[in-house]
Amino acid sequence: YSQEARQYSMLLCAVLLAIVSKIKLNETRPNQIWFALYAVAVSICVFGHYYLVAYIFLISMILVAERHLNTRRLLVLNGAVVLFYCLFLGVKFSFAEFKTGLSYARPFSLSEFYQLFFNWFFLGGTWDQVTHWWFLLVTQLFGAALFVRGIVRLYEKRGERNPFEFVLYLFLLPVGMLVLSFVGLQNYIERSVLAAFPFFTIVLSAGAIGFKSKVAQLAIVSLLLSASVSTTVVYFNRQDVWTVYKPNPDWRSASKYLEDEISMSTVQPVILTVTPADELRYYGKHFELKVLSENEKKKKTTHDQVSVYR
Repeated sequence: YSQEARQYSMLLCAVLLAIVSKIKLNETRPNQIWFALYAVAVSICVFGHYYLVAYIFLISMILVAERHLNTRRLLVLNGAVVLFYCLFLGVKFSFAEFKTGLSYARPFSLSEFYQLFFNWFFLGGTWDQVTHWWFLLVTQLFGAALFVRGIVRLYEKRGERNPFEFVLYLFLLPVGMLVLSFVGLQNYIERSVLAAFPFFTIVLSAGAIGFKSKVAQLAIVSLLLSASVSTTVVYFNRQDVWTVYKPNPDWRSASKYLEDEISMSTVQPVILTVTPADELRYYGKHFELKVLSENEKKKKTTHDQVSVYR
């Protein structure tokens, strides 16, 4: 996602910065710059992705449970950020719209839970699940074993500055998505839960280290590196698949090209689109979205929507 002008890389940074700032503010004489960084980080989180407000509530509960030195200040700040977040949603709901019903949205399930952790997070979702099923099966079982061991190790060390809280950060969004799916809400799963990815790597790393045998430790690290390198090679060789893995079209240039071509035409063209051409309408000021009536769909096309150039 970092190859596009999207917020996802920034959100990963903001979530981690908020947690680091919280930890730093629990020191005996914390530098107050960490309070400012915490305020910036949680603000970026909630206004960068609606679901990340869940981290604000979880951090607040952890602050109370661990008797943090700055619990009151941070809780007041969290409350203020959530208040502005609710006001923002209220204004948007009143004067704008929320986009729903996207074709790539799907319900979250236990199967999706497994795929998210051990196909997407662990192997980048890069391998063909039919051709390389044997590699996926063996590698995912290996990753799952390290993952379970990591949770156990973090739980055993929960009294040491509470590293087990990273497990809570990891499961917060997936479990939340699971609950939302029970009430019928569907999502673009990978993007909606991406903020949990760093915590997955923390848990996996905890399971991959700490072996008494140096031979076993070297073997585990070597297997992880082998899986990573081979996955990267496959990723760069998937030339036949158009997905978020590859650079997406430059919509600004595409819109300009179409406008230049259309300006030389004497007719009003209609562009059929499988999904709403939001990018086309964003960059091309003369494009409008038209929803076809049932009669128009029968006469012209089976598509529900078209982009009309005026």
